Amino acid sequence: MIEAEMKEAAPKLGESLNPVDFPIVGGINKTDSDMLDEHLGGGNKVIQRGSRGEEVKALQRAIIKRLKQNKFQTEIDAMGAVDGVFGGGTRKAVLKLQEKYGITEDGAVGRQTWTAIK
Repeated sequence: MIEAEMKEAAPKLGESLNPVDFPIVGGINKTDSDMLDEHLGGGNKVIQRGSRGEEVKALQRAIIKRLKQNKFQTEIDAMGAVDGVFGGGTRKAVLKLQEKYGITEDGAVGRQTWTAIK
């Protein structure tokens, strides 16, 4: 829904216009980006195979957006649904993007990989 439609519909439906209520409008939203910036911005934190949770969901949405922009359909199909579980499909997609952006291909997402993906 575009912003004007949201503003028109929200009062009628009694819904708020909080961006969190509309998490995906045209791809990754600011909330996802902020969450991952905070998670990966300090220290040597990484999101990697076996990681789970909201950060992984946010990362998966960002990965899918970047894969679509680069027309990497095979990797999109391998990832499957945004489920918050960093498994083999997500790792394969990360490796493809690391290759594309000239980043060390380790399949893990730290600050450097996240900066390239977002």
